[in-house]
Amino acid sequence: ILLIIALLSIWKIRDANGRHAGGRNTGLWTVGISFITWALIGLGTFVLLWPAMWVEPLHTLSRIFQEALSYAGGGHGDPVFFNGTIYSDGRIPARVFTFYPITYLWRSTPVILIGLALVVPTVWKRWSPLDSRQARQTIFALLLFALLFTLFMNLGDKKFDRYLIPIYPALHLVAAAGWMVLVRRITKTSEVFNQMPGTKMNSKTSEVWMLLPLAFLAAWQMYSLWGIFPYPLSYYNPLLGGSERAPQVMQIGWGEGLDEAGRYLSEKPESKDLTVASWYRSVLAYHFDGGTIAIKADMTLEEMVDPTAPDYAVLYIHQWQRDVPPALLDEFAARDPEHIIEINGLEYARIYDLGD
Repeated sequence: ILLIIALLSIWKIRDANGRHAGGRNTGLWTVGISFITWALIGLGTFVLLWPAMWVEPLHTLSRIFQEALSYAGGGHGDPVFFNGTIYSDGRIPARVFTFYPITYLWRSTPVILIGLALVVPTVWKRWSPLDSRQARQTIFALLLFALLFTLFMNLGDKKFDRYLIPIYPALHLVAAAGWMVLVRRITKTSEVFNQMPGTKMNSKTSEVWMLLPLAFLAAWQMYSLWGIFPYPLSYYNPLLGGSERAPQVMQIGWGEGLDEAGRYLSEKPESKDLTVASWYRSVLAYHFDGGTIAIKADMTLEEMVDPTAPDYAVLYIHQWQRDVPPALLDEFAARDPEHIIEINGLEYARIYDLGD
């Protein structure tokens, strides 16, 4: 991010100096003040909201850089799934450059993607309000940030869709500009129509009516979130096939569904005396009244149905997507689950009664 800020600052300095003849330091002074202001705001927020910086600031910063380098250089500890392929070593190499673009498309919404598409003709034709140089430079800067950040993240072998979160606000602003320009164009056309003889709609009325598409877009966005509440991570772009198609491309699940599995098991008689095995034991334990044990990679179904073994097993979507552990999954394939947890049309967890 610092490198991207430096590149944008150099670009802004050169542009400012070029527009002010004889003022070689004009851009440097303007950008310098802006940079210092934003740096102080960012640093202040970072320190105030992270108590570790109050106690051991140097140690905390050292740990941040060490962990960042470790995460960037190493892969995931378990196999990972992407676009129909299981990467058994947990590493998605840089040559799979489609990872982040594809995950962005799946995690985005139709409203955002259409807005981004609208920006292209808007900037090309220089339609208002992007007819100004400053407005276009802002759009270019946001797009450059999104592009460079994505390229840098692609260099690491450990890849998750959440690592791309910083570019979402930037692209949302670009998409908003695209929709705003469209509304302006429609309003302008309406004003021309109002000047024709025989028309009754005045300018203010037409502008009010032009706000309806924006209200519809906002309602569409809210509806998309409301429909999957309280599991926003279960959303997948309907333009690409939604939840029906997503399991064939995306590695799904960050623990959602295990809460419902825990509540379901807690409703059983004498649930506190039950023991449940799960690959994600630590997550399930927060929501289940009884005991939990972790499913091990070399564990067999025969061991799990032993009288001293757990009473139930909970398998998660991550497991059958990544085929972990393979032998145990093959054995469970011959059994019918007692209960299935579904969210937004996706099968997140399967609960098996090991006493059957």
